[in-house]
Amino acid sequence: LSAGQGQTIFLRQGDNIAMNLFLINIEPLLNKLDMHIKGIRIGQVDQKGEAYVDDFSDISIEISDLLVVDRIFNEFEELSGTLLHRSKKCKIMGLGRWAGRENWPLPWLQTVVMVKIFRFNFCNTTHETIRQTWNEVLENYKRCIFSWSSRMLPNLSQRAFLLKTYAMSKLWYVGQILPPLENIITEIEKKPAKFLWLGKLEKLPMNQLCIPTKEGGLGLPDIRTKLQSLFTKHLTRILQVIIRLGTI
Repeated sequence: LSAGQGQTIFLRQGDNIAMNLFLINIEPLLNKLDMHIKGIRIGQVDQKGEAYVDDFSDISIEISDLLVVDRIFNEFEELSGTLLHRSKKCKIMGLGRWAGRENWPLPWLQTVVMVKIFRFNFCNTTHETIRQTWNEVLENYKRCIFSWSSRMLPNLSQRAFLLKTYAMSKLWYVGQILPPLENIITEIEKKPAKFLWLGKLEKLPMNQLCIPTKEGGLGLPDIRTKLQSLFTKHLTRILQVIIRLGTI
């Protein structure tokens, strides 16, 4: 065997402490970016950068912010020894007067027509953002139901439980922020009945299955109503903040 090798900095990905140490290391960079990026002001909120572990997203109306980000990245690398990747994963999308722009100050940025952030597919228009985001949600929803279709589930209560727990739960997070288009919600509402009744003719209307179990139903949520309620509740919270700040 060779002589012992001194290791002063070594940590395998997946170690229990790896996440905590990484966050401690990256926090000064995020604070620096927040101090120097101008970002964009929406109502009474200054929106700049958002980070999730090693992913960083920035929104701004100032093209100079790109140069600021690059400068801070370089300074951070020199001081910390951390290597920040500049590759095809670094994407940029122009909105408004920058829509369709491909020439940016930083050559390592890849121009795209859609950016995915926290399950939302942001595009140049609100309609396209809603369409792209909900198309992906619909596919995941259908894939989930299909994956359970071949399982042996002898009674309705089991299938109803799976629908509520695994399939419909995929709708609520996005539904709070973006209302689905009519064709999407219609497609979503078709799937539970086929899964519950296995294609048999002796099936009850879905509105009866939404009745609580103690009253003879399956306790399924009315998907359209719940999505509308979640979106309305989110708008209410926003309006409450605006009223509290005295902006209307």
